[in-house]
Amino acid sequence: MSPSLALEPVSGDFVASKACEAVRSIKNRSNPGNVTLKPGESYKALGLNRAGGDSLQIVVPGAPQTTQRWVALSCGSLEGAGLAAQPQTTAKTATPKTVRPSPASKNNLLALNWQASFCETLSRTTECRQLNDGRLPQAARELTLHGLWPQPRSKEYCDVPGSVQSLDTPRTWHRLPEPEVDRQTRTALETAMPGAASHLDRHEWIKHGTCYQAEGGADEYYDDALHLLNQVNRSKVGDFFRDNIGKKVSASDIRAAFDVSFGKGSGDRVRIRCERDGRRTLISELWISIYGDISPDSDLSELLLAARPVRADCEYGILDRAGLQ
Repeated sequence: MSPSLALEPVSGDFVASKACEAVRSIKNRSNPGNVTLKPGESYKALGLNRAGGDSLQIVVPGAPQTTQRWVALSCGSLEGAGLAAQPQTTAKTATPKTVRPSPASKNNLLALNWQASFCETLSRTTECRQLNDGRLPQAARELTLHGLWPQPRSKEYCDVPGSVQSLDTPRTWHRLPEPEVDRQTRTALETAMPGAASHLDRHEWIKHGTCYQAEGGADEYYDDALHLLNQVNRSKVGDFFRDNIGKKVSASDIRAAFDVSFGKGSGDRVRIRCERDGRRTLISELWISIYGDISPDSDLSELLLAARPVRADCEYGILDRAGLQ
């Protein structure tokens, strides 16, 4: 299985018999452009959502945002080599075993960066040069995306070949496969994850995203992570960080902001990470424990309160300003 998509590859053409929707994501049912199949037309087949699955990924030429779309297998028929991917039975053969997909990860950790602190120690990276030169104003005032990590932490590199894993070092991230996301997600990532300039998005997908097991692959993985990040930045937590840039704050104050925003006890699910910069202690990252199904309608409050409490870790630190101090 390719590490860039969660699908069972097939070949051949899919001939549509119905005017069914061709969606970008099976789980979210998103359909940019309201694309439907044209009965009688053939579409290149890419793969099933699983072995023996009921959804097929095809190429729909001209579809907005992404031409790779999902359709119900019942909306047509595979012709050519792809027929082998459709289980068939006879009186003399047993029914093929259906391989059920692994459900999307419910137990996850959302890792968010305070970019200015990160850039005190790694100022030569592309994204830190941009931040310190004043070219990333949003990242200077908001939490940014590090990653969404299925738990336990031992869940890494799912179905990723060893040859690809060996490339997962910062010096060779550029050689990792690029996550297959649509234009809208790519644009959002470039703002919300400054480290994508150094190919952090490739590392996060290969190491963690492949274990997320979302049917929509990397696009759904990053859409879900961005949805959660946006809820944090638009809440009282986001206000707290913006209002206290350059000031020393406590873990209890950060946790209290979560309680105000997402319900009493939600702050107990947030671990505050710090790092040293000379004599200063800087708030560098939040590790947010969440539990439950993530979708475009997911309420972070529910996900937080369903997770187990964690220790605060770092008690105090400075919310650093952008630029070397």
